[in-house]
Amino acid sequence: MKLIDLFAGCGGLSTGFEGAGFEVVLALEKDTSAAETYKYNHPETQVLVADITTIDNPKEYTGNVEIDGIIGGPSCFTGDTLVLTSRGYISIKDVEIGDSVLSHDNKYHKVTNVINQGVKSVVKLRGYSFSSIKVTKDHLFYVREKYTEKDEQKGYPVRKFKEPTWKRLSEIENNLKDYYVCSSINQESKLPEWKGIEVNVNQFTTKRLCNLDMTNKTLWYLLGRYVGDGWLYKQRKHNAKRSNKYRKEYRGIEVCCNKNECDFFEEKNR
Repeated sequence: MKLIDLFAGCGGLSTGFEGAGFEVVLALEKDTSAAETYKYNHPETQVLVADITTIDNPKEYTGNVEIDGIIGGPSCFTGDTLVLTSRGYISIKDVEIGDSVLSHDNKYHKVTNVINQGVKSVVKLRGYSFSSIKVTKDHLFYVREKYTEKDEQKGYPVRKFKEPTWKRLSEIENNLKDYYVCSSINQESKLPEWKGIEVNVNQFTTKRLCNLDMTNKTLWYLLGRYVGDGWLYKQRKHNAKRSNKYRKEYRGIEVCCNKNECDFFEEKNR
């Protein structure tokens, strides 16, 4: 069987597959030093020094030889990162071959292989559509770059976005405020089940609230605005046990809108 090795590095993964009887006919690696080492370790394999996002059809570099499979060891997330699968959100370390995982194209794709990348240096990335994730700087993200352009009808600059593209975290980390990470959108037209939420009335009593009408379009509009431009706010509260101390408690949510949108916002929430 003939294979293509993506994120080939120095060729460790290729060595394993070749030892199992496979033939690696093409290796892609963007790091020049690693590619040179790969060539030394695997002189019979063609090595292409390139970023995989710039290659549309790898078979063009193999003389259109029929490829039986693709292997690779890309940089990754920490094991506790949640991934949306057909069986719900699970930690990436618990994803198994045969699971279906939601991808950037809003479709579920079956997992054909899982690889433990071992110990690597990671950073914490925060974003609008997620709390935070720990990831290597080489990992690719599907992002849209933000820019402003004057709207002739409105008479003031408005926020716009370029077409989505793949970028490594290392390419955008110094200008993260101008990039938005694309998120997959639920394609199912069914409402989630709401069983309410349990809140503390005091230190002895809890109460379950279940007063949301999940068919209310205004509710979903507000939720969308909150996700897009809202936040929780805290209020300082005096700590009776410590006369000179204060504590912050969550008091509600706020949703921001441009002053030119006030009438529209009010109309949508009547």
